[in-house]
Amino acid sequence: EGSFPFQERDEPYQEFLLDGRWAKGERGVANRAQLLGLNIRLDETVLDLGCCTGGFLLYAAAHHAPEMCIGLDSQREFIALARRLARANGLNICYRQVDLANTKFEQGETYAWLQQAFPRGVDHLLCLSMGKHLGENLMWWWIDRIGAKHTYLETNAVKDAPYPFSAGVSQRGGYHLGFTHDRNKRAIYRIDR
Repeated sequence: EGSFPFQERDEPYQEFLLDGRWAKGERGVANRAQLLGLNIRLDETVLDLGCCTGGFLLYAAAHHAPEMCIGLDSQREFIALARRLARANGLNICYRQVDLANTKFEQGETYAWLQQAFPRGVDHLLCLSMGKHLGENLMWWWIDRIGAKHTYLETNAVKDAPYPFSAGVSQRGGYHLGFTHDRNKRAIYRIDR
């Protein structure tokens, strides 16, 4: 259920938390969270665009207990599994099936819903491996509208420089953190406002 592409591989795409232990997946969550410098306080909020099965929100809720965690993904089966994992771990995480690349009307409707869900704004925004799903222009549209205090970005698979998103990250005062190497090499960035 947790493979990506959906049901095309034997192993889950993301590590996942169950019964207090992390089960192996193709993509590490805890290690990537540390590389990104994900450090969340109790009174902060987290939004994950393209959350897959919710591994990063499980990590955030289990290790940092933020005020609110919301994950959005277009794959209904991933959202259903993420909800089951959150319940099995006794964690209060909101998951919603949303196609972030859909029509401008639905984008506006989703953005309005997010403004209501986060009346004080988003503290931590995760946008990991979403470039090929949204395209760079639409990805920046979401990032700029949300205006999180801390935005964490990861490219899809890369080989050589120049790496995707680097110009947009620099424009927004962000910086390149290095690379993740599980499944493929990917560049990671962080923007602090």
